[in-house]
Amino acid sequence: MQPIEIRDVTLVYDTPGGKVPGVKDVSFNIDASEFVCIVGPSGCGKSTLLNMIAGFLAPASTAAWCSRTLPSFSRGAPRSATSRSGWK
Repeated sequence: MQPIEIRDVTLVYDTPGGKVPGVKDVSFNIDASEFVCIVGPSGCGKSTLLNMIAGFLAPASTAAWCSRTLPSFSRGAPRSATSRSGWK
């Protein structure tokens, strides 16, 4: 397993009330075989960050994104999950 490097990742939601930061300037490394937990209060960007790492959301800006190629899905469940579980 290759390490993941996240550097200065930002995502901003464009809402009718204006721009709202979902994640701002997040940086960390996950080494091979390392176990990581992302914790924080509701609304702090945990799911948004994981969705960016999974490829469901594109970050607004990054200095360096990842040291490996991440999947990219336009929407819905990953194709591998669809084919194995029968999800439609």
